Amino acid sequence: WILEPMQMGADAVRKFTVLRGLRLVRLARAVRLLPQFKEMWMLIRGLTDSARTLLWTYVIIICVLYVFAIAATELIARSEDFKNDKVVQEQFGDV
Repeated sequence: WILEPMQMGADAVRKFTVLRGLRLVRLARAVRLLPQFKEMWMLIRGLTDSARTLLWTYVIIICVLYVFAIAATELIARSEDFKNDKVVQEQFGDV
């Protein structure tokens, strides 16, 4: 609805986005050489070096959370105290 009155297509916007990204890369190269940003680059390098470890940490956390969610759903839904509770069965009744 914005591009139609300007007679522009989505392809032109994508080209501008690529150019903007290249401009940011050029700016990052220039900033990297400035001594004021040395600590920032050390932090960024540390984050990129630890990305693989962080990824696997997130995967393990998600798996553990999933297992405990399934266990809690099974324990709550199958409990005798909540067998006839309509709200509990609606929320936890089925995986």
